[in-house]
Amino acid sequence: MDFDILDIINDATAEADAFEHHPAADFSMEEQLLYLNGLALVMNADGDIDAREVEYLRILIKSMNLDQTILDDMTTFAQKPDKDTVQAFFLAFRRKPVAQLFLFDALMMSRRDEQVHEREKAVVDKIAEHLEILKGTQQDIYDLFCHIKHKNWQESALYFSSHLLNPEHFKHLLSYHGVDYDALMAETTALRAERLYQVLSDKVKSANENSSQQLLDHNIVIPMFQAELDRGTAVVVKGLFSIKNNNEIKDLKLMELGIYWDQENNCLFSKEEIEIIDTRIVRCFIEINTLNVGKVFSAGLKNFTDIPLAIDNENSEKKITLSSPIDIKTPYFIYNNAMYKYTRDHYSLYKDSDLEMHLSYHSGRDDMKADDFVAIDYSESDSDSKGTVVKLSRNEVNRINLITTKFLMK
Repeated sequence: MDFDILDIINDATAEADAFEHHPAADFSMEEQLLYLNGLALVMNADGDIDAREVEYLRILIKSMNLDQTILDDMTTFAQKPDKDTVQAFFLAFRRKPVAQLFLFDALMMSRRDEQVHEREKAVVDKIAEHLEILKGTQQDIYDLFCHIKHKNWQESALYFSSHLLNPEHFKHLLSYHGVDYDALMAETTALRAERLYQVLSDKVKSANENSSQQLLDHNIVIPMFQAELDRGTAVVVKGLFSIKNNNEIKDLKLMELGIYWDQENNCLFSKEEIEIIDTRIVRCFIEINTLNVGKVFSAGLKNFTDIPLAIDNENSEKKITLSSPIDIKTPYFIYNNAMYKYTRDHYSLYKDSDLEMHLSYHSGRDDMKADDFVAIDYSESDSDSKGTVVKLSRNEVNRINLITTKFLMK
């Protein structure tokens, strides 16, 4: 026997798996080769090509359905890159949304040898800079990379369901690791809402110390607008940006916001750091980020469905159904675009299993008014008190350290 069965088995099982539905599989042949060239630059950034780095390149080559012999060409390029190919790489991917995916793969490549070399980090940072990936987006990609590396799927779920990154560029990672997307989204609704609040609150800043007015910078606005473009829910016509079915975001002059549109690649970018106070954009930002994650946002904020109940001529009552229980630490909820605070009585709504509020009204009152305390009956047929709710004034809302509420009362 002139071959060893054991060697064949070892070689076959050592062959790299492929990413199913890796977005680069849909690139043109030229784009695929340039994508691999870019990763080859990272592979040899520290002057040492590790076998594990080569293996990751092999995974991507297989994912793109390319001939494995290309691997030798990429290794050769890594050792002696030419300027023309490097320039062609940046020309192909600069400002394109898929540059997010490249940066993720570059991070994967640079960490394959389980070491963080300063030279590799410098090369990855420089590539990200010349691809014009926003600093905030770079941080989000790094956060996702860390979650994926440690298989922390629950924490990674935020980036598969928000505008922070383009989820379509990263869903293949879930398939590769055998994680069901729908199941992950279902089990992380509340966690994603909490994480979204934390991430965005770090990115929003006040105009000055004595103002409740908020600033949004390009690291927030551009990804938000780009996500709408990618979904087909927004358009740019002659430099005017509009979100469909949004009466406020109509014909925004991008140039006045310091935002530019690359028509050929259908992508937005900025040439410098910009800050945006436009209240229309602020309100759009709040609306998108409070409603797009299972209609839940941060601890204590709740959304309700009105269910009017006919009682008698003397009194009226409304029952509103909570999406989740009132939290004792943050006993607030949103109702009709205003914020209310719940105050407990002998019986408590905290962690209530039936999740219903029976609000008692005086005759003739159509809605809860500012500073009105409204009683909560124990049930539709039992007037024992479960506490009261009061509508908060704008100043009171602004004192609550939740970025969502700062604009609700305007």
